[in-house]
Amino acid sequence: MVSSVAFLLLGMAGVATAEPFPCGDRGTCAENLIELNVRLGPSLPEPVMSRAPQGKWMALHCWTYGDVVHGDSVRYHITWVSSFDGHSGYVAGYYVDTGPDPAPGIPRC
Repeated sequence: MVSSVAFLLLGMAGVATAEPFPCGDRGTCAENLIELNVRLGPSLPEPVMSRAPQGKWMALHCWTYGDVVHGDSVRYHITWVSSFDGHSGYVAGYYVDTGPDPAPGIPRC
């Protein structure tokens, strides 16, 4: 994992943020501390559908395998909310500091 990249994983209870995120029981909340490409599918050739800006809360719904990025082939299916609507897609696990990949407690897609 990259030490300069970090996500804060929190349980559903006790999530405190100025920008609420409706994670509910669909996934684990994570705060995005850097901007990430959000792709249509888990592979690098998939189109970038959006970019998750720094400081946004997102839900990690599930994980799958995709192309290897810096030795890590795990991809997380995420949702993040902009001021207009929700965005979902896949991000490289390498850039998500969840400890071991895949993250404990996140189901496989």
